Amino acid sequence: MDLKRKNITGVALIDLAAAYDTVSHRILLDKIHNLTKGFTQIIKALLQHRRFYVTLGSNKSRWRRQKNGLPQGSVLAPILFNIYTNDQPITSGARHFIYADDTAIAV
Repeated sequence: MDLKRKNITGVALIDLAAAYDTVSHRILLDKIHNLTKGFTQIIKALLQHRRFYVTLGSNKSRWRRQKNGLPQGSVLAPILFNIYTNDQPITSGARHFIYADDTAIAV
């Protein structure tokens, strides 16, 4: 390991804010389809027809369709985010460790 060779290792820790909210359903479904065609329909059913509204005081907005993002608290959300971001470029000689929206890159 690098400690035995007395090399210096630098680590960058990255935590993306609101990462799950920015996932494009279309891009995610394309990536899943490229991995396995049968799983795509299950994930599409999970992401389709999700709606929300906002409450401010006693006022409520109208219902809106959720076009991006992953269901918060879903056990599949971290896995789907990993699929979504799995094609990040990594420099040769660097090691990377990724779980959902947390990344560590060591050189």
